[in-house]
Amino acid sequence: MRTLLKNAEVVNVFTGETVPANVLIEGERILGVGDYYTDADADLVRDESGRFICPGFIDGHVHIESSMLLPAEFARVSVPHGTTCVVTDPHEIANVCGGAGIDFMLAASEDLPLTVYVMLPSCVPATAFDEAGAILEAKDLERFYAHARVLGLAEMMDYPGVLAEKPEVMAKIAAAHAHGCRINGHAPLLSGRALDRYIAAGIGDDHECSSAGEAMERIRKGQRVMIRQGTAARNLDALLPLFEEPWASLPAGNRRQASRRPAGIRPHRCDYPPGSGRREKSGNRHPHGDALGGGIFWPAGDWCGGAGVHGGSVGAGGSGYRESARRIPLR
Repeated sequence: MRTLLKNAEVVNVFTGETVPANVLIEGERILGVGDYYTDADADLVRDESGRFICPGFIDGHVHIESSMLLPAEFARVSVPHGTTCVVTDPHEIANVCGGAGIDFMLAASEDLPLTVYVMLPSCVPATAFDEAGAILEAKDLERFYAHARVLGLAEMMDYPGVLAEKPEVMAKIAAAHAHGCRINGHAPLLSGRALDRYIAAGIGDDHECSSAGEAMERIRKGQRVMIRQGTAARNLDALLPLFEEPWASLPAGNRRQASRRPAGIRPHRCDYPPGSGRREKSGNRHPHGDALGGGIFWPAGDWCGGAGVHGGSVGAGGSGYRESARRIPLR
């Protein structure tokens, strides 16, 4: 079935323009954008006068459990604000329930109006001093790589283990590499030779930068940087120099896409109207809420996003993942 969305303003994240255009969709694919698509091209026509059509925001790093919501309710408060895709690390439920917790999060996030991808928890338990409910080694994570929505290994917080080349840590990293998957980083204030060794292990990004100098060192060494602007950390002001030259126009080679590209990201209408019963207060927001993608940065976002910066327009930044069009009412 073909659907035509006409008379809308289309936000072009490649050029930064907002232009009047029609959008033709078939099933889960956008066939084209232009004023040459007419009613005759579609089975269903929707007049979207007064509305914008734009790509959905992608939050590149969240922990859904931190919101104290099930994935369906998390979607209910995220989607109305334009977040149509998240990449979650079920680190917390895995530390309580082990592999069964990951199974639950994958099952509970099926068939939602929010696309949920999963990075496998790398540190269960979080530290050697924790009394966790489970221990997940590389062999325990292996079966999850076959799942279509599993994209890689989540934030490698055990950077001392990477630097010491602990066998159990390196086995997890090697397994992710073997599956052609991305490995997220988490190494605040790591610098110099230690940072070189951490990146050399194949850890491609980090969301812990709190100063422009720290972020610039990582970018110079080939890492991507996620900028946090959420409840627990607000780093945007400190990292704004990254949006100035020469950082704002780095070569396309620094904006390459993830080695394992997500399949099946689809255009889908927001089923949850704004003001659908969930409070948009700080107590209901994801306390880790990383934010804003632009330039070479992998977008992440303050997922509730009602009051400010949201995870930059996908396509305009060097996002690893790209979301399709989402209808957002002009309010």
